[in-house]
Amino acid sequence: MRNIQMSAQRFIDHVKDGYNAYQRYCFILGAGASYTSGIRTGLSLIPEWRDYLLSKGLDYISECASDCGFPQDKWEHIFKPDYKPQSDDYFTLFDLRFAGSPVVAYHYLQDLMESAEPSIGYYMLAVLMEHTENKLVITTNFDSLVEDVLHMYHAKHPLVAGHESLAPFIGTIENTSRPIIAKVHRDLMLRPLNREEELDKLADSWKEVLQKILTKYTPIVIGYAGGDQTLMKLLEEMSLDNIYWCTIKDHESDRIENLLKKSKGGYLVKIKGFDEIMFSLASQMTIGLPIENPSDRIKKFFHQRQESYQFQFNNLNNIILDESTGFNNHINTEAKASTSNNKTILHLNYTSSSDNTVTVINQLDMLDKLAGTPEKDDTISIATTLRRLATRDFIHGNIKDALSNCNKAIELQPKDADLHHLKGLILHLNNQDSLSLNSLDEAIKLDKNNASYHDARSTTLFTLKRYDEALEESEKAIKLDPHNPDYRSFKKIILDKIHNQT
Repeated sequence: MRNIQMSAQRFIDHVKDGYNAYQRYCFILGAGASYTSGIRTGLSLIPEWRDYLLSKGLDYISECASDCGFPQDKWEHIFKPDYKPQSDDYFTLFDLRFAGSPVVAYHYLQDLMESAEPSIGYYMLAVLMEHTENKLVITTNFDSLVEDVLHMYHAKHPLVAGHESLAPFIGTIENTSRPIIAKVHRDLMLRPLNREEELDKLADSWKEVLQKILTKYTPIVIGYAGGDQTLMKLLEEMSLDNIYWCTIKDHESDRIENLLKKSKGGYLVKIKGFDEIMFSLASQMTIGLPIENPSDRIKKFFHQRQESYQFQFNNLNNIILDESTGFNNHINTEAKASTSNNKTILHLNYTSSSDNTVTVINQLDMLDKLAGTPEKDDTISIATTLRRLATRDFIHGNIKDALSNCNKAIELQPKDADLHHLKGLILHLNNQDSLSLNSLDEAIKLDKNNASYHDARSTTLFTLKRYDEALEESEKAIKLDPHNPDYRSFKKIILDKIHNQT
């Protein structure tokens, strides 16, 4: 009989070598993968539900069983004194515990997952899904940990098939570069399947799609006990050529071991846990790729988003207060050129109409064609409008236009520190940090007592990994504005980074 046992190191080597030989893998995740993320496993819930029912008495249990339509021989062994929890009994106990109360059962599941946060294993899974061709997760879990961590990692938005009606949409997985999550027992928000009668067989729409996928992608199973009649039954029927079943136990159930023996290349892989094996896999399969430390990556994107929202809020707030025209009003500019004493005068009239809008860029093109220089007051008006257009473009992600408008405003008002600060922020969020630093230096040169300028310079220096200088700028911002909690929070981030490097 073929030996199905495999060490974790040999498993990692198998997967890495297979991937280099163009083999592709998918991940089958069960409840055990979510344990370190704060979601309890079914096996850990069994004693709790059993004790609760025993406290009510055998007559109470019998009544619940009758409500579920269970014969006595289906449940009586669970309540014997020598009972040892078995994953196969999970669904029976779930039905007994919440017999006749599906709404209560649903809210119980919600509460279990409410405070869950993706563990480092899920983070490494996101790294694999983003940077390798192993982009599919098949799961019996209802939680949103996989999609949450992909969002946290700033990976491509996944296609989440959280209901069997969505199964056909993942049938062309080889034609997409997008991560895919197949929830065969549904998503938590789509009335998940957790009762035994609901899990008697896999939905036909899932069966057809998964049969096709599993002939092309070698499954890596983690945290799945195979106690249902849906996915497990499909795996048994398919007789896969290759499958790796990761477990923390020395032996698994007879059902799982028989499945592995039946396959040509089925292995039972002894691992320490989900986080450990995912960390090892990702570390080996992404060698040579620029993978960032998770703490640095999350802080970077969080701080960029924080800066962006603060900037947008401040500017929109100022614009709306200045114009007092509300969110739905648009700036309409009407250029009226006249010549007096060989000087061209450009007048800008603001209204709330969106008709016949002429942008300031068009106006400046007109101005270029005319002789002369704007009067001082008109120069200020043009610069102010350009600043607002730059802000609008920046908010909508039109970095090129935002930068163009900002540069034109600076040409008109080169001593305006706020404009140089705005340009620095635009360049920073466009990953042009060296140029951003130049603009922020100019802003500080013009107004050295503005705390937000020093904070922005600190952020840019941090991104450039000039941590000591970033700390110095952060301290200047705090000195100028000692009551700003954001400045102190970012200083802590910098200090943590410096500490971790020493």
